[in-house]
Amino acid sequence: MSKPGNKNPKIKPEEPAGFGSRLIRAVAADSFFFRHDGKGVFTYVSPSVRSVLGYSVKDFLSHYTRYLTPDPRNKEARRHTGLSLKGRRQKPYLVELFHARGGARWLEVLEVPVRDGRGKVAGVEGVARDVTARVREEKALEERRRALEAEISERTRQLAAEHAAVKKNWANLEGLVNNTTDLVWSVDKGLRFITFNEAYRKSFEVYFSAPVRPGDPALERASAPEVHKWKKRYQKILSGQSFKEEDCYSRSGRRHYFEFNFSPILLDGNVIGAACFGRDVTSRRKMEEDLRRGSAQLNAIFNNSPMIMLLVNKERRITKISLSGVSSRASDIGRMAGEALGCEAARTGLCGKEKECANCPLRELLRETFRSGKAISRREIGLTIDNEEVCFVASTGIITEEGEPQVLICLDDVTRLKKAELALKKQNEVLEAQNITLMALGRSRRAAGQGLDAAFREAAEICAHALRVDRVGVWLFTEDKSAMVCRDIYDAPTRRHFSGERWERSKSPLYFKVIESEGVVAAADARRDPRTAEFSREYFIPNGILSVLDMQIMAEGRPAGIVCAENAREPREWSAADRNLLSAVCDYSALAILEERRVQLERSKDLLSHAIVHDLNNPMTALLCNCELLEEELREAMTGSQLERFKDIYYVLNEMREMISDILRISKMEAGSLQLDIKPVPVRDIIGGAIKTMFPRAQAERKSLKAGAAPARLVRADREMVGRVLQNLINNALKFSPSAGRVGVRAELGSGGKEMLFSVSDAGPGIPEEYIGRIFDKFFQGPTAAAARGGMGLGLTFCRMVVDAHGGRIWAENCPGGGSVFRFTLPFN
Repeated sequence: MSKPGNKNPKIKPEEPAGFGSRLIRAVAADSFFFRHDGKGVFTYVSPSVRSVLGYSVKDFLSHYTRYLTPDPRNKEARRHTGLSLKGRRQKPYLVELFHARGGARWLEVLEVPVRDGRGKVAGVEGVARDVTARVREEKALEERRRALEAEISERTRQLAAEHAAVKKNWANLEGLVNNTTDLVWSVDKGLRFITFNEAYRKSFEVYFSAPVRPGDPALERASAPEVHKWKKRYQKILSGQSFKEEDCYSRSGRRHYFEFNFSPILLDGNVIGAACFGRDVTSRRKMEEDLRRGSAQLNAIFNNSPMIMLLVNKERRITKISLSGVSSRASDIGRMAGEALGCEAARTGLCGKEKECANCPLRELLRETFRSGKAISRREIGLTIDNEEVCFVASTGIITEEGEPQVLICLDDVTRLKKAELALKKQNEVLEAQNITLMALGRSRRAAGQGLDAAFREAAEICAHALRVDRVGVWLFTEDKSAMVCRDIYDAPTRRHFSGERWERSKSPLYFKVIESEGVVAAADARRDPRTAEFSREYFIPNGILSVLDMQIMAEGRPAGIVCAENAREPREWSAADRNLLSAVCDYSALAILEERRVQLERSKDLLSHAIVHDLNNPMTALLCNCELLEEELREAMTGSQLERFKDIYYVLNEMREMISDILRISKMEAGSLQLDIKPVPVRDIIGGAIKTMFPRAQAERKSLKAGAAPARLVRADREMVGRVLQNLINNALKFSPSAGRVGVRAELGSGGKEMLFSVSDAGPGIPEEYIGRIFDKFFQGPTAAAARGGMGLGLTFCRMVVDAHGGRIWAENCPGGGSVFRFTLPFN
């Protein structure tokens, strides 16, 4: 079968005599006749094509290729037709075509070449028959054959695995019997040994002081009472009975308890001997005795525990209970744990009374403990008691009470603590949401720092091009939700942006109500849709809008505005993909709004902190001056201890002033208003000044502060700021070094001789590896720093900013023998 249409009317073979009557007789209702010329173009198809495929003759000749399905076998049709045009007779082949009323039909096509008077091939004639039912049956049979083959293969694999498992189990059983400490032996009907394991042989030889072999009489060496007892047992086994018994024997002056299991040995349904198994249960008996004593101790704990304690059996029913020191109440024994605690589910009948709460934490706790057999320590669970959520820290353990395993549950009420934690968590939720928003915005390089209007312009353009719509607008609600203001409309045909239009809620009350409740409005015919018809006269008709897809922007859980996609060329049905894309644009817009709010809050916070620090600086300076004056006036009158306390006060005030100075310097650096006084400075002067400033503190704390030989080189730097960096690093080193510890300061040429490398080492505890990359962050303090005296986490931040401003680098390392070292570089140029 080939191309549609008769595009070459010159090649048209003559219709043979009686063609019409032959065609009617030859072609059944499920078949049709066709003919095409030497170029593969259809020239004729019989009217029965309508009964087979539902198409008219004209439609089929014009659009045949459009009706072919994507099935790979359809590609072979053109090849077969080409071979027929070359004069080769072809076997019937299959073609799949779409039916006019839906679905597809399989046709079996038989083609023959048609030759003209000169014997040349002038075209192809053929018959196409509907064989859909046959093809589907063949497919079903093929699928069933494959399924049966897979089932046979899987069953064969299972049988092989089962056979291997049986062989392995038999080998394991033999090894188990020969290696177990239990006694295993068997006797025949004549009460002679058939076989026994190594444990039984050793036990027999120890007890009777004589060797034993298979075939020996089983009761030959036993005493008369033992012979009578064991003969009675063997006779019972040989009569076909299986049973258990316990017995006690004395050995080396100690009593040993054994548990015996007896079973007959059957061959072809006949008893041929007795199989006996014995286990020493002396330790178990001792354990049971210990458990009885432990039970008495448990009762004492129950009666005096300050926590809620429950002893629960496998049916999850209480056997003992202590409610914060109150001993068991008879009414609570046998009840579910939730019933005894007054859980809300128990009040409504969902706990106990043969009913269960769907999500009971106590039930899950008990199931896990019984299933694993292991104790559970300090797991938080919540219950609703008296319409209030109560939080417990629960611990469980398996104990044996009266021979049955039970679970001991200890419940510590931490509701007040959890409420305090939740209150703190709620206070931090807003900040956490802002941090998440900032992380998401960081993934868009174009969105960072571009401003709200620029973000909306970008969102509108992206949406318009992706959805292929004529207009996309971003509208934001006013504070009182009485109107919405257009922040940007992008008109795709003209590539222009508009903004500033305002739409009052009073004009479209129904639309506002729908968008706020449902979050989305999709209207294929926006002018007639009752939800959007209120916009027709003043907005849709003047702008030629036919279809709209509007979605609400949610910022911090509240409606902030809408994003509108508008189509003017033709009515449009909005798909799920369109909604998903617009939802992403709404999220993008919401992130831009939150970023704008965050920037405003950050600016306000910086202004406030700067004002507070400025207000603290003046009184702190006055306090230091007064301390100096008082020290001079009262030096002679104060004792040594008073003078030491006075120095401590002065030292703490000076530390606080330096913190305030660090905050001011950092604020100026962040604002770009701090000017560095860059001059050539001797390296020795920088180190000498820092040592001179910090040496009195090192002496007061009885610590060693020494500087190595510094190169006689100059660096271009701000002497005061770099000196302050070195002082901060020495201050940190002294703070974390132990008494009599050593702090070293060095300077040496850096890599390539292009920079000066400064280092400050200490003998402190070092820096945890997980914090070593964060210690220069603003306000960050590791656990060691938080435990030390003073500090706000700003000193190292100040150091990093000063070194960065000089074009250098700063980092920290842990020393192999203990302690840490801080290094920074200053370039010569």
